[in-house]
Amino acid sequence: MIKENELRIGNYVTIDNKQSHPTISGQMGLVIGILERYEKLFPKSTASISIQIGDNSFSQFNEYIEPIPLTEEWLVKLGFELFQDENDAFPSYHHKYSFVLDEKFQPSDVGFPIAHIEFKYVHQLQNLYFALTGEELTIKS
Repeated sequence: MIKENELRIGNYVTIDNKQSHPTISGQMGLVIGILERYEKLFPKSTASISIQIGDNSFSQFNEYIEPIPLTEEWLVKLGFELFQDENDAFPSYHHKYSFVLDEKFQPSDVGFPIAHIEFKYVHQLQNLYFALTGEELTIKS
C-alpha cells in the first residue's frame, strides 16, 4: 500500500487486487488521478487512485496500490546510463541535468551522498527528480 500523499500524477505503480482485477494484478500502470476518499468497506484506504494501464483506466483504493522496486533495469528504462571508468571505485548512474545516483541508487555528487534518504521505489525517484528539475521522469522508448 502507498499513502496518497506519497503519490503524484505521473508516478508508476502496480495494482495488487487479485480478487477484483486478476488480469491486471501486478502490471505496471501510470497514476492519472488521486482522490481522497474513505469507505467503510476499505478501512485501510484513504484515497481512490486512478491508474492507466495501456488504453484502459482503473480506480483502486490505495490499499491495493503497490510501489515498484527501484532496480538497475528501471533506471535504464527511465533514461539513466551506467557510468564507471577505470578510476571510479563505484559505478554511478547518470541522467541529464547531471542527476547522478550512486551504486545504491542514492542521489550523489562526486561520490558523496547529497541526501540521507533511502530510495527503494520508482515513484520516490520520480518525485525527487521532479522536485529538483521541474520535469517528469518517464520511461524512455
